[in-house]
Amino acid sequence: MDKDSSSITFWDGKTYSRARLEREWPGLADYVVNHQTLAEVVQFDREGVVRRHFRLTYVVTAVIGVFLEIGVFFGFPISELLAATGAVLFFMLLFFGFYIVMFYIAGLTTMKGAFPKVTAVKDGIVHVNDPERSLTAELAHLRWYRGYESEAVNGTQSWYFHRPAIILLFPTTGRSRAERLAAKVACGITQEMRFYWEALLTLAEVPQEAP
Repeated sequence: MDKDSSSITFWDGKTYSRARLEREWPGLADYVVNHQTLAEVVQFDREGVVRRHFRLTYVVTAVIGVFLEIGVFFGFPISELLAATGAVLFFMLLFFGFYIVMFYIAGLTTMKGAFPKVTAVKDGIVHVNDPERSLTAELAHLRWYRGYESEAVNGTQSWYFHRPAIILLFPTTGRSRAERLAAKVACGITQEMRFYWEALLTLAEVPQEAP
């Protein structure tokens, strides 16, 4: 049989021709053949957390430097500028330093405990498992949109998670914010996995909604 005319059972449980998969999503067919289940394991992004803290420190330092330059430009005495800057900087560091350190420690301890998170699809059934929850639903009952990982975690800790992602919306009857949040799952964290998730959701005609 011609390879291009062969049929492939996709992750949604339906059968597609290899030619169609390759035409619409180049490279997808071979991946599906070698991976009968679309599975993604998401780990805690410790390096990303550290980078964001360094960026915040850089921005605060740059803002202080700009104000010093403006003061010098308008002829304010250097001694007064340094004294005023020192006082402001001291209280900023006292407040923000304590806040960021506590926030950082809390995030590393509590959010790291929610990982790894495993999201898998086979025969049209989606399974999500992590130390905090377990979700299962038919693919056809989901909705999705392109967003960021932070949209699927607790709001007080979302600052740690800003990686682009596919947000899956599981069916829920809950009305509270916590219940709606628990029905959100971030997947497709890497560019490669986003490609496969978007291919699946598009071919399976899973409804897409605005973020």
